[in-house]
Amino acid sequence: MPGCDGAPAGTSPHWLSLVPAEPPGEAIVIGDRAAGVREALPREGWITDGVGAAADLVAVPASTARSARGVGELGARVRPGGALVVLWHGRLRPRRASVERRLRRDGFTDIRWYWPRSTGGAPDLWLSLDAPAVRRWYLQHLLHASTQARRAMRATLRPLVGSPVFCAAVPAIAVIAGRGASGDFGALRRLVSSWLDEVPAERSSSHHTAPPPHLTLIPGGGGPGWRMTFLAWGAGDAEPALAVKMPRDARDNDRCLVEPSAQADLARWALPTICRTPRAVGSGMVRGRRVCAEEVVPGRPLLVALSEGRRTATDWLRRMQPLADWLTELAARSRRPATDEQCRAWFAPLDDPPPGLVDAIQATRLRGLADTARRLQHDHDLPAVFVHGDVGPPNVLVGQDDRLTGLVDWEAAGWGLPGADLAYFLARLGEEAPPAPGYCEAADAALADHLRRLGIASEWTPMLLAATYLHHASNEWNRSTRPAAGASVRRLRALLGGSAS
Repeated sequence: MPGCDGAPAGTSPHWLSLVPAEPPGEAIVIGDRAAGVREALPREGWITDGVGAAADLVAVPASTARSARGVGELGARVRPGGALVVLWHGRLRPRRASVERRLRRDGFTDIRWYWPRSTGGAPDLWLSLDAPAVRRWYLQHLLHASTQARRAMRATLRPLVGSPVFCAAVPAIAVIAGRGASGDFGALRRLVSSWLDEVPAERSSSHHTAPPPHLTLIPGGGGPGWRMTFLAWGAGDAEPALAVKMPRDARDNDRCLVEPSAQADLARWALPTICRTPRAVGSGMVRGRRVCAEEVVPGRPLLVALSEGRRTATDWLRRMQPLADWLTELAARSRRPATDEQCRAWFAPLDDPPPGLVDAIQATRLRGLADTARRLQHDHDLPAVFVHGDVGPPNVLVGQDDRLTGLVDWEAAGWGLPGADLAYFLARLGEEAPPAPGYCEAADAALADHLRRLGIASEWTPMLLAATYLHHASNEWNRSTRPAAGASVRRLRALLGGSAS
C-alpha cells in the first residue's frame, strides 16, 4: 500500500493517512473538495492550487474522472516515485480493471483499492478491497447494525462479499497507486511481512508467501487521535493476524512504548486466559516513526454486539461477569502501595473541574469529596493497581456466542485507582446496552463486590467513582461538540446529584 507512513500532525484521518507525511516535492489537489484538503496539508513544500505539469502527489478527493482515460491523464502528472490518489463518491465511476490496465501501462506498479468510510466526518476507515476475506471480516466485526441505513447496507453487501460486484456496490471507492520505484512507500508492508512469520501457524496461513499483506486503516477511538492502527491480513488469511500501530508524528514515538510495556507486565502477572490480551510481536521504524505490531485477539467489539439489541444491559452484565473477575484478579496481582504523589494526581482534579462540566453546587460537592479523600488516606491506605484506562465496549471483545474473549488497546494503561476500570465499564454498558429494570442496582453490587475482594474500605466508593467519572467526563467534554451526551458526564452529574448509580 503506497505510503502507509502517516498524515501530517494534527490532521483528521482521511486519505492523507495513506500517503507520505513529508513528500519530496510538490502536491497537486484537484476537485471540489480541494479547499478543505489545502487546510490539512503542510504549508511548506506543497503546491495545492491544482496547477502544474507534474508533482510527487496528485490527489483528487472528489473525482470527476469518469473513465480510465481520465485517470490516466491524472496519473501522467505523477513523477516517478510519486503517488496518485483518486476517490469516487456515488455510482459514476470507471471499471476497476480498466483503471488498473491504464495505470500499469503508465508505470504504476503498486495499485491498491479501498472503501473509504466515514465514522464521524472525513473518511477515517480505509477498508482494503483486494481480498474477500477482508470484506467478510469487516461486515461481521465492524459494521455496526445500529441504524436502519447500516442494517440495509449489511443486507445488501453480505451476499456480494466474494464477488467483484462488491466493489461496485459500496457507496465510495478509492485507488492509491505508486508510480515506479516506491522508495519508502513499501517500508511498512515489508516490516509487516516479516512479522507475520512470528504469528503462530493456526493464526495465519501466510508464512513465507510472496504476496504482500493486505492492510486496512481503521479509526482510532474517539476521533483522529495521535496514532494510526492498521489491521494486517496475510495472503490466504480469513482473519487479521496483526494489529500494526504507529504515530502520526515522530514526536509521539515514546507514546508507542506504553502498550508493549503493558503487555510485558500482563505476561509477568500470568493472568487467567479467560480474557486474552494482545502479545507484542515486533517493532521497527518507518520514516522516523516507531511501528509496533501485536497479535490480533479473536472476537468482535462488544460495541458491535450491543448494537444488535439482542440482550438487555442486565443480561450483558451477567455475561460480562468473567470480565469483572478478571479485572479483580489484575488489580489483586498488581497492587502496591500508592505514593502521595499518585493520590494527589488522582484527587486534585476534583478541586478544579473543567468549566461548564458541572454547576456550582456540584463543584462544591466535588471539592468536599476531595477533602474527604485526603482525610481517608491517613486512616485507610489506598493501593495503586494496574489499570487498562479505557475498558469500554469498543475495547472489550466477545465471540459469536457473546462470551468474553479479550481486552485490547492498552495505550492508556498505567497505575491508577482500584475499581476505576470496572466502574467505567459498568457506566458505559448501562448507557449503550438496551435498558432494563434493576441494572443500576446490579452494577452497584458488582462494583461493591470488586472493591470488597480487593480489601478497599466502602468509605472510598464515592471518591473513587467521582475521580473515575471526572477523568473520563473531562475527556468527553474536551473533545465533543455535544459533551453532555457522554456516559461519564451523565454519571458524574447523577453521582453529584445524590444518586449512587
